[in-house]
Amino acid sequence: MKIVRIVCLSLLLVVTAFAGDELFKGKGTISAQGNGFIKLKGTGDVEISGDGVLWIVDCSIDENLEVQVQGDGEKMQTPGFIWAYRGFNGSATISGGPMKVVLQGKDIDFTATGKGKLYLRGVGTYQRGDQINEWSELGEEITIKEVEK
Repeated sequence: MKIVRIVCLSLLLVVTAFAGDELFKGKGTISAQGNGFIKLKGTGDVEISGDGVLWIVDCSIDENLEVQVQGDGEKMQTPGFIWAYRGFNGSATISGGPMKVVLQGKDIDFTATGKGKLYLRGVGTYQRGDQINEWSELGEEITIKEVEK
């Protein structure tokens, strides 16, 4: 029971951290692979897989988010339109938005097409167009936008 409370409190902190974010900016495609913490706020299509704790939040008022989750993990009951999986080891496809997606763990493989902001912290790489960059161990926010050629 104590673990469930800790996870729920962590979830509330994650959701609260998004509350002050500005409107979505940019549009394009970005992919990332690595170990650590990945957080997306945006609209569009997301494919994510990995091993850890996954949160998906439908931020729309008309419940238009499409969510498909496959793999292992305990789905935790949460208020509102929040999907939370502890011990997640699988993949998720999310379409629509606005949405918030968070995965903390390892073996993360992520692709998003649309518009929004992505925060990465840990060890790995991310790619926009032909540009490949390293994740920051201190954390870095990236605007999802079309890469100028």
